Amino acid sequence: MNHPDKETQLLVKEKIKTFELASDWIPGIKIIQGIDPIRNLFICEFGRQHYGLTKSFFEYLPSREYRKLIFDPEGPGTCLLGKTNINHEGYPEKRVYIRLGPITKDHIVELVTIQTLAYRNDGQPLLELTHILPLNLEEWVMNKIRRTVNEIRFKKQNYQRFEQLTERNKEVLSLMAKCHRADEIARRLSIEPNTVNTHKKRIKEILEIEKNWDIIKYGQAFEL
Repeated sequence: MNHPDKETQLLVKEKIKTFELASDWIPGIKIIQGIDPIRNLFICEFGRQHYGLTKSFFEYLPSREYRKLIFDPEGPGTCLLGKTNINHEGYPEKRVYIRLGPITKDHIVELVTIQTLAYRNDGQPLLELTHILPLNLEEWVMNKIRRTVNEIRFKKQNYQRFEQLTERNKEVLSLMAKCHRADEIARRLSIEPNTVNTHKKRIKEILEIEKNWDIIKYGQAFEL
């Protein structure tokens, strides 16, 4: 655990003061947290109203409750879109997530950015800004995003299984996902139908699947 010196404490106060002054001009929910130890330092007025929190309640909100109430990067409906600007110590300066809320008439989706605001002298993060931007989307856009997020989540959950397949297994799986029969796959890959059936059996064993829909999901998620 790192104990901040006076210079670090002054830097923290300046960052918080800046966001207090600029908060009304920046859309969405803004949260500043200290790192190592994790401390809830600031949440904007809109965020307090949105989550029904007082300033003091937020400051003492445990990490587990924070993840349940505000944001959990590993939560259901949440997907990491990417990391950017890795610093010389290997820490990402920005992580961007998309989070789907429950299905409602408003079709809410949130774009969540977690960005490093300041570093310690040793290159480790000192402060992080979490910016949660709710978006009201039309139904067709929401459906497309939901489908994409589900594919990303499926790929993450099944990546290790998929990587156990041989290259030939993957070629067969790709054609299975396109609903080709064994004889069609054999002709395309210039192998015997019995060999295709052997590959199909092995693929289903490794991926632990039986239904054709599961095969199609692998094809979509892994872009076969």
